Amino acid sequence: MGVTYFEVGRMIVEEEQRKLIPKLSDYLKLRLGKGFSETNLKNFRKFYQVYEPSIRQMISAEFNPFKLGWSH
Repeated sequence: MGVTYFEVGRMIVEEEQRKLIPKLSDYLKLRLGKGFSETNLKNFRKFYQVYEPSIRQMISAEFNPFKLGWSH
């Protein structure tokens, strides 16, 4: 069952992104100019997917206002 649910979820996400990327590309190119082709958006997504965990960890460690050092 877990594999089935995973696959159905994956299919939903892929179908949504297949529709979203062309629309988002047009929207961003209109407002921001060049550099937002469908290919670039797919590369941005891949960059996010690869680096999100490490960037999130770095940001939360670096910018946590409640984490004070010994000098505080």
